Amino acid sequence: MDTTLDQSPVLVTSLRVAEVVRELLMDPALHLSTLTNAIRVEPEVSAALLRMANGAALMHDEPVVELDRAIAMIGTAQVRVVAIQVVMRQLVEGLPTAAARSVAERVWEHSVEVACLAEQIGRGHGLRSDYCHTLGLLHDLPVFAFLNSARTNPTAFANEQSIQAAASNFTAPTAAQLARELGVPDTFVADLVQLDGINGYSDAADAIRTAHGCVSTTHELDRFRQRAMCDAMRGLMDEAKRRKDELLDLVRMY
Repeated sequence: MDTTLDQSPVLVTSLRVAEVVRELLMDPALHLSTLTNAIRVEPEVSAALLRMANGAALMHDEPVVELDRAIAMIGTAQVRVVAIQVVMRQLVEGLPTAAARSVAERVWEHSVEVACLAEQIGRGHGLRSDYCHTLGLLHDLPVFAFLNSARTNPTAFANEQSIQAAASNFTAPTAAQLARELGVPDTFVADLVQLDGINGYSDAADAIRTAHGCVSTTHELDRFRQRAMCDAMRGLMDEAKRRKDELLDLVRMY
């Protein structure tokens, strides 16, 4: 019998990011770019802030899709509230096994590297680099949804072999469906639809596909699997890896 996601999605990512956000916000000399970089590596915090920035309480003419703009609009006090809520939620609903947590960390690192390379590619093609970064961070939402099912069936996640077996019987929502449930702007949802090859084409989705095919960090639950010839992008790949390491170091130093 297939396992399906029958509840609101909870992204099983590292608790470190929300903890770091809380620590950073205690610094009176905090620079906005430092806070933005810390949040960029955490899908649930990013989605929550974008959702808040696009809410009815903050009226604006166009959807807010840049994370730094969202943070500037919301203010650090609300960012702190969101970060603490995420910490509490992930503490309550976190993964029950070491094997599942290990896989989740690899998926998380892969998503960050894809996001960083997509940011570089997008900038080179005249796209909004911050938008491409966030889209890259969201591309593996179905994998996070699958890992979240460990909460209700921990024995299926006892080791990496059982996780692989469970993955073959899991029917996950698409990345676009999960993003819609998370309340991110429709522009992200539309590009995730195109990323899944369901309908149409977009430059941003193509940047994610290219980045995904070239990053060095992979994981065993990869739903795309295709690799690409990336020699011409070696410089961008090196810069993306450096940026990924910089972002993850920022998170892991606390």
